[in-house]
Amino acid sequence: MVNLHDSIESLSQGKLEEFLDKFTAWMFKSTTNFLYEEDEHGNSIHGNEKLHQPLLFGLLCWSYSMSGIVILTKPKPAWVYRSNFWYETYGWMLLLLQSPLSFMADYINMTNDSIWHVYDRGLACTLFALTISSLVCTHAYARKINIVSLILDFIAISFAFGSFLMSSQAQSNKDSDAFLFWHNCWHCYPILKVGIYFLDIYVFDGLPSKEDLRLYYEKRKPTSLSASLLFDNSKMFIGTKSITISKEE
Repeated sequence: MVNLHDSIESLSQGKLEEFLDKFTAWMFKSTTNFLYEEDEHGNSIHGNEKLHQPLLFGLLCWSYSMSGIVILTKPKPAWVYRSNFWYETYGWMLLLLQSPLSFMADYINMTNDSIWHVYDRGLACTLFALTISSLVCTHAYARKINIVSLILDFIAISFAFGSFLMSSQAQSNKDSDAFLFWHNCWHCYPILKVGIYFLDIYVFDGLPSKEDLRLYYEKRKPTSLSASLLFDNSKMFIGTKSITISKEE
């Protein structure tokens, strides 16, 4: 059964077509290597024992919702006002989509043939791409580059991706203990990122300045031919009569 690290191995060898085939197979497979099925006598069809995930494994699936809550309820960093990153949309996706899908795929249906695996994998790849974009915006649109924050972000995302690859390899080897450990580490990334967020905001002065806010809202003012320019304190002429329309405060 193909896993992500198999496709990356093909890519590292320059086998692009093989990489695309393996990556596509991995994206759309509805099972994991821990698939467990029983015959009519209650014996394992594949000769394996059923994987039992501890409660912590299920709880960590909801780390994405925790991160989404922080994004939606805590002050926005300065870089959000300077970039065009979909910050709130990203937060809602983490809160309402990624955690439920992760829980259904990884905790409820890990040993089952289920479409939840496809949904979870597709959204996880999308959000990983958005996470990389957010990290680029975080440092590209900062008032000044903060080396400590940059290093912490690099370490955290590298640890997360490395953990995912390790969990993928452990799954290929059907090493349940290693898989559970490394997949838990992968799900710890939102917790690490929230910690870096609070460090940025409250230690490294990452809150927006008045100038950031002024420019942000200035860019979102109504432009030409908008209702405010057409009707605020303007006059409409109907025949010989004029009607003055004043703006309601």
